[in-house]
Amino acid sequence: MDIAHLLLPQLPTYQRALTLRSARQELLSRNLANGATPGYRALDLPFEQAMRTATTASAPPLATTDAHHLAPPVATLAPVELVETGGKAGLDQNTVDMEQEAGRMAENSLMYDATAQLTATYFAHLLHAIREGR
Repeated sequence: MDIAHLLLPQLPTYQRALTLRSARQELLSRNLANGATPGYRALDLPFEQAMRTATTASAPPLATTDAHHLAPPVATLAPVELVETGGKAGLDQNTVDMEQEAGRMAENSLMYDATAQLTATYFAHLLHAIREGR
């Protein structure tokens, strides 16, 4: 375990959450952009499942050349299976429901902003502690 992990234990969780929220936002915007594309299937990234998978994924063993060396943890996200979220396919076999996708996108955007605010607050508290309350 390296020193950064000891001093910043919540940082990997916030990083994973922001990365997954950003990937989900991109996927949802792709759904909206393809709302009129014949045969397009709406997809979503199940955030809770992806976070659970990323949190429980074990890091590979680290090789060191000396017992005194500290190596950073390898941050890899396990692959997450995307799920189809669209409603009934129309005549053009497109499954994008524009209202549902817009709602998912708004919710995901709010959750991203909340996670970013939590991360900023976390760093503000660390800075406050480093400055010894000043």
